[in-house]
Amino acid sequence: MASSSSRPRKVILVLRLSYASQRDILHGISGAVRPHGAWRFHVVDYSADTDGTLGRAAVDSGADGVIVVAAALANESCASWIGNWNGPLVEIGPHPIPLPGRLAPFSTTGLDDEAVGRRGAAYLESLGRFRSFGFYGWDGSPYEMRASGFCDHFAAKGVKVRSCSRMDTPALTEWLHSLPHPAAVMAIHDAAALDVLAAAAEAGLRVPDDLAVLGVDNDESLCETASPPLTSIAPDHVRLGRLATEALRRRMERPDAPPDTRRVTAMSVVERQSTRPLSPAVALAERAMGFIRRNATRGIGAADVVAHLGVSRTLAGLRFRQVFGESMMDAILRERLETAKRQLTETDTPVGKLAAACGFRSPKHAMRLFKARFGYTMREWRRKGRPGNAWL
Repeated sequence: MASSSSRPRKVILVLRLSYASQRDILHGISGAVRPHGAWRFHVVDYSADTDGTLGRAAVDSGADGVIVVAAALANESCASWIGNWNGPLVEIGPHPIPLPGRLAPFSTTGLDDEAVGRRGAAYLESLGRFRSFGFYGWDGSPYEMRASGFCDHFAAKGVKVRSCSRMDTPALTEWLHSLPHPAAVMAIHDAAALDVLAAAAEAGLRVPDDLAVLGVDNDESLCETASPPLTSIAPDHVRLGRLATEALRRRMERPDAPPDTRRVTAMSVVERQSTRPLSPAVALAERAMGFIRRNATRGIGAADVVAHLGVSRTLAGLRFRQVFGESMMDAILRERLETAKRQLTETDTPVGKLAAACGFRSPKHAMRLFKARFGYTMREWRRKGRPGNAWL
C-alpha cells in the first residue's frame, strides 16, 4: 500500500445519506480528516447499491481503507464484497458483525446501544405519570440492544415492559390499545417512532396525554414534521464519525493489530410535544440548541441559527437566554470548546489544525478561550487527559 506521502489515501465510505445520523457521521469523518489532508473519499450509498456493483467497483479501482455502517451489512451483496476484501476496515455499529470470507482483523466503533435504551427509560420514567411502558423494535435489527437497555432499566425496578416487534398498522394499533393508559413507548429509532405516532392517531389515542412516544437519532426532518413533533434521543453521531476515522488511521498504520472496539456514550434528549407539551418559547429554544449542537464546528454564528429558526434575531436571542441562561454565541463557543477538549485526548491532530476543525477562526483565540474555560492550556490538557481505556 502506498504511503500517504506518495499519494492521497483513497477511503470508501459505505453510508446511507438519506439518514441524518449517517450524514452527521460523514461530517465527523470529514472534520477529523480535514486537519491532516491526504485522504480522498468515495461514498457508496448502500441503499442504491443493492447488488454490490458500486462497492466492488470502488475497491477494485484501488482502496486504502473502508468505513462501513453496520446497517449496510444486512445486504448480502454488500457483506460479500466487504468480507472478501482484506484491507484496513472499520465497521460502525453497536457490536462487531462477522464478515464471511474476511481473514484480516478489523475495528469497530459504535454507540453504546444499551446506554441509549437506559437513557430512554430513565427519561420516560422521570416524567412520572405512566401506568405502563412499551418498546417498539424490529427483530434482527443491529440496534436491538436498545431494547435490552430499556427493559433492563425497568426490570431492576420490578416493572415489566411490554414489547412488540415490527407489525402492520392495524396490529400496532391493537398493541397500543392493549397498553394500560397513560402509557409511554420508546421506539428503536425515529422512523419506527413515526409508525407508532401513525398507529396512535388511527387508534384515537391522544399524544402525549394517553401515549408518550420517544424516538432515537433526532433526525430533525422527521422529528419536527411529525404530528405531534417527536421527542428523540440525540446520540453524538459526529463524534462517532471522528472515532471511526481515528480507528481507520490506526488500522492503516498497523493492519494486523488485534480487533478493537470503541463506543460512544454521549447523548442528550431533545424534547418535543410527543412526550410532554412544550411552550412555544421552549420549543423555539430547543430547536436553536439542536442546530447549534449539530453545526457548532462548522463555523456558524448566531445569524445562522436565526436563519434556521425563521424568526427575528431579537426574539430568538430572548427566548434562548430565557430557557438556557446564555446567549446563542456563548452556546456555540461552549460546544466548540467541548469538542476541542475531546479531540485533544482522542487524536494527535496539531493544536492549530484542531482549532480550525472545531470551527475557530484563530488558533490563538481558541487557546485563550480554552485556558479561560478549563484552566489548562490545550497542550496541558492533551498531556493530562489521555484516556486509559477504549470507552469514551
